[in-house]
Amino acid sequence: MVVIDERGQHVISLLSGHAGGANALTRYLAGMLGADPVITTATDVNEMSALDTLAFQLNARMTDLRTAVKTVNQMLVSHQRVGLWWDAELTEEIGQCDIRGFIPVDDLQRLPELDALICVSLRNDLPELPVPHWKLVPQRVVAGIGCRRDTPFPLLATLLARQLEAQKLDPLALKAIGSVTLKKGEPGLMQLASCCRVPFKTFTAEALREFEHHFPGSGFVRKTVGVGSVSGPAAWLLSQGQLLGETLREQGVTITLGVSH
Repeated sequence: MVVIDERGQHVISLLSGHAGGANALTRYLAGMLGADPVITTATDVNEMSALDTLAFQLNARMTDLRTAVKTVNQMLVSHQRVGLWWDAELTEEIGQCDIRGFIPVDDLQRLPELDALICVSLRNDLPELPVPHWKLVPQRVVAGIGCRRDTPFPLLATLLARQLEAQKLDPLALKAIGSVTLKKGEPGLMQLASCCRVPFKTFTAEALREFEHHFPGSGFVRKTVGVGSVSGPAAWLLSQGQLLGETLREQGVTITLGVSH
């Protein structure tokens, strides 16, 4: 929430400055109006970034983010040493983020002296660490899923978890689930997307057919939904062809993973 006085002299960030983007909007509007931006969050006053700012910029999730934000942001404004480490494949994205106040860490096996550490990672296999630490998980993983009609949600959830585990991916990294348009109202898939708190995107059989030559096809599936393969082409469209690992095929369910930056 941003407030502007009636003469346009002051633009005030009132609510949700970091996660909601009010501070950034305040600066933008103040620049347009030639007004004074009024931002009072402690990290901004001290010219530092904040954990919730970083999470917002990376579209990332964390277990109990609200509690972590209070702790880490207080550490930052108290000038404690908070490290920041990230997966190598996220280097370009981190370079576009505001990391003022954090201490970049190159090697988890050779940590500098720190009071706490933030690890930005899609992985579920981080090593044991000798300092208090939190994992920030960017949402980058997509899952194309094909299934029979009325496939139960528990089976879909179990197989998706297994496929993510096989690639050593944190479940919080999931960004979207995709399938064919015919499955748009499939209860199990809809419940799966809701449970994972990600959008459920569907594609027409025509759109999927454009990429089905990359994947093994099934005559039965083609007869049923109009395309020989669903999970692979759906993951391809969601990730622009950046697929991860092999397709899971079990109990009438297929799951193909991809990564979308």
